[in-house]
Amino acid sequence: MFAAMKPMIRTITSAFELRAIRLWLVFIVLFAMLDPHASAGYQSQSQKDPLFGFAINARVVTQFPDFLPYYGVTSVTPDNAMKMETIYGCDGWFDFSAADQLLDYADWYGFEFHGHAVVWHRQTSWCADWYTKDDFETYVRTVVGHYCGRIPSMDIVNEALGSTTRYRTEEESVWKRLYGNDDYIVDAFRWARDTCPEMRLYYNDYLIEWGVKAERMLSLVRRLANDGIIDGVGFQAHLDRHAKLDRFAETMDRVAELGLEFAISELDVRLGEPHWELSIEDLQAQADIYREVAQLCLERPACVRLTVWGIDDGHSWINTDFEFGQIPDAPLLFDRGFWPKPAYCDGIQDVLSLPEGDCPLVEGG
Repeated sequence: MFAAMKPMIRTITSAFELRAIRLWLVFIVLFAMLDPHASAGYQSQSQKDPLFGFAINARVVTQFPDFLPYYGVTSVTPDNAMKMETIYGCDGWFDFSAADQLLDYADWYGFEFHGHAVVWHRQTSWCADWYTKDDFETYVRTVVGHYCGRIPSMDIVNEALGSTTRYRTEEESVWKRLYGNDDYIVDAFRWARDTCPEMRLYYNDYLIEWGVKAERMLSLVRRLANDGIIDGVGFQAHLDRHAKLDRFAETMDRVAELGLEFAISELDVRLGEPHWELSIEDLQAQADIYREVAQLCLERPACVRLTVWGIDDGHSWINTDFEFGQIPDAPLLFDRGFWPKPAYCDGIQDVLSLPEGDCPLVEGG
């Protein structure tokens, strides 16, 4: 197992450092066996408790491998490593090395690994525009098959619903252009179910927490559920301080009534101001949103996982997104120095019974 970790600790340069790492890893394993709040052991205390975790990438697992277990993480999701532009899928060639590295890391710490995302209209490979339907089927089956038996769940289709239209248009989606309709959604789920019957298959999207797009999502997943080819819904939950959480709760319950599980899959809470202009009141308002979302999830057995989309504010996608003005916001649980914010210490930590981590140090100044 240690050999499998070598790519993730390639900055080690001396035998002394290698011995230190070996001792450190032995300590982590022993600690996980003794401490129910460490690694996957924490999940076993209550099957109703949702898994907690982050979107991760190579930077996280190479530079901060021990950060996640320190804060009680039990689940991780790759941010980009399983998307088509990374896996490639052109000329019969597939590269799973980036995602496999993250999966090795998750396996080492006992984290559950949720796959993201097989079919998306963005971040595709150059060859997608020349795909036939047979090529599309091969891609879906190859990706799902590669992880069958290795991960328990995966986003099969991501963001197929339009923001202002029922579904993505042909101008937006290469898969819509390929089919001329939206049947690619059903086909992707059908092929995934046939390829790996034991995998829990998810539809994942944003702005489906309430409103018109939530109704579109419910209509779609109801049809997929009637066909027995979907198991869960991922609510991305890219929220702000004005989130309508009462209406979000209603949508959660309507998904559960369909017999589906769901996850808070990409949670962040933007504040809409540069981080240096934020007051303690702003940060506390953010903490309130995080706490209420965690509470809604905890209260519902169908909510199986809460994932925050990134660890520290300095590496949030919000900072570079044109839709939000490329404002250097502070939407995550940890600040740019990796110190826990009120969003963690006064927000989700107590609700999800997570370790205090460095919260006492922060509170004590």
